[in-house]
Formats: sequence, C-alpha cells, structure tokens
Amino acid sequence: MKREPVIAVVLLAVLIAVNFSQMRFLPVAAEFRDLMQLRKLAYAGEPLAAPAVDDALSRADAIVALCDHDGITAVVDLLTWQADRIIPRENREAWLEKLRRIDEVSVKGLQCQPTNGFLWARLAFARWFLGRPATEQAMLLGYSQSYAPSEIASLTARMTQWKRVSSAVLDLAHDHVEADIRTLFNYAPTRTAFEQLSDLPPPLADVLKSQLPLLPPERLEVLLKISGAEKVFAPE
Repeated sequence: MKREPVIAVVLLAVLIAVNFSQMRFLPVAAEFRDLMQLRKLAYAGEPLAAPAVDDALSRADAIVALCDHDGITAVVDLLTWQADRIIPRENREAWLEKLRRIDEVSVKGLQCQPTNGFLWARLAFARWFLGRPATEQAMLLGYSQSYAPSEIASLTARMTQWKRVSSAVLDLAHDHVEADIRTLFNYAPTRTAFEQLSDLPPPLADVLKSQLPLLPPERLEVLLKISGAEKVFAPE
C-alpha cells in the first residue's frame, strides 16, 4: 500500500530531471538549427555571409558535445565549405588550419558515432591534404564504404575523394571503389549517378567500364535518357 506513493514521487523526480535537461539544451538546439540552415544554403549554392558562418561555427564545440548526427554533420560540412573557399597558394596556413579543424571535429564525432560513414569520408578528405599516407587514406575511405555503402551523402563524399586520390590509394582500396561505382550505377538517383560518374580520372573510368556489362538493361535504358549520358554509360 505504501509503495505506490513512493513510486509516484520517484517518477515525478525523473520527469522533472528530464524536463530540466531538455530546457538546459534549448539554446544549443536553436543554434544547431541555425547551423543546419546555413549548411543547406551553402550546398544549394546560395550566397552566404562569411561572418554568419563564423559566428555559427564559434558555437560548434557545444553542438558537437551533444553527439547529434545532424549537428555534427552540419559543423563538418560548413568547415569543409570554408576550406574549399581558401586558395592554398594564397593563404596556406589558414587552409591547413581549417583542415586540422575538420580532422578534430570528425574525430570527436566518430567517438560518438563510430559507424558514421560520412564522417569517415570527411576525415579522409582532411587527412589527405594534411599529407597522410595512402594506406591510411584507403583505410578511412574503406571504413566509410563499409559503414555507409549506399547512403547518398556518404557515397558522394567518397566519390569526390576517390577522384582526387592517387593511384596507390585506388589500388589499395580497389574493392571499395568498385562497390561505390556499382552502387551508383544500380541504385542511386539517375541524375546523381550521372553527375558522380562523369569526367572520371582514367583509373576510375577503367573501373566504370568493367562494371558496365553487369548493369541490368532496364537500368541502363533509364540512365541513357539523361542528356549527355551516352558519353558515360554507352557500352563500347
């Protein structure tokens, strides 16, 4: 008879604690939404004010501390957006510092989400330009492909990186490269497949050619409806 009031008091205490915790994080959540909106505008090609991005990223550590997938992704993507707008030969130290920051945030994110394929791909991007070895590059991109084989954001991030790395990396990670191209061929939205598989460097173009005979005829027919696709997908 006496247990019910005790249980009720305990449940009430838990609810109060949860509500307090949620209220404590409300300011961070608002900043998190701002970051996501900036990221969306950046990758839609919309003009952004650099001070607005700097201000949003000044609160990045608090957002990363929440271990939230969307928040960490927004932070890393905006840092990458900033790095892409620095011309290394004009301001090499600023460029390297941005790459180090991408490395740092990606590592922190992976401590929260070790199977996040997108963050493994972004870490590979940063470390490649920081001069790390081909073996590490192949390993990082391999982790990304293993953990997120068909997630479009991760897949396109890897393809961007596959296009810039050396032949040594491609040789070490051949199975992962082949799997990514095969996934784009067979399952990605047709426009995405066309954009990602166009203008490939010779080693990747060779992998593409090896996969063409394995493509189902109905899928090839759909791909060839895109203007210019016959230059990419037409069998020789």
